[in-house]
Amino acid sequence: YTKEGVDTIPPTDYFAMYSIMPGSETTAEEIMESVDEAVEKNGILVFCFHGISDTIANSLTTRKSEADEVFGKVGEYVAEDKVWNPFYADAVKYMKETETAKATMETTGDAIEVTVTDELDNEIFDYPLTVKVPVPADWEYALLTQGERTETNVKTFIENGETFVYANVVPDAGKATVVKSELILDDLAL
Repeated sequence: YTKEGVDTIPPTDYFAMYSIMPGSETTAEEIMESVDEAVEKNGILVFCFHGISDTIANSLTTRKSEADEVFGKVGEYVAEDKVWNPFYADAVKYMKETETAKATMETTGDAIEVTVTDELDNEIFDYPLTVKVPVPADWEYALLTQGERTETNVKTFIENGETFVYANVVPDAGKATVVKSELILDDLAL
């Protein structure tokens, strides 16, 4: 069972989340109105496509031209950090993890150690949570390591005169270490 529209984060019921189901008569403009509503409300929007095709088999098939336009615009929103576009399972993991997560930070020499814990089963809930970490003002990029996982070229940003990075830390997977780094060109998609 699903209700139509934009849902809250977290949803009131993970088993009956709101969604939209575009069909053959749905325009890209109508779909983007729902995307813009989700952005405005800081909500979650689930698309349920039953088919995308140039040949309309039934009223549940979305026209490919309309879908292409929507996916292009959503891609622009992702590039502008207006929206996050994960797989559904990853979005649910992230939302559930944030409900019980706790983060701690400790500065050790030139490194900042970040630990995130939650109360969930680590065999299932293993998606990194985003932690806003204050860093020294002279940092432009950071390097994050947690176990075998490494993130390079983590860009700093300034908010209210303070410098931060967003560190993606897996709950209950040990300390994540954030250190100052130079831009690593080998890791950029050119």
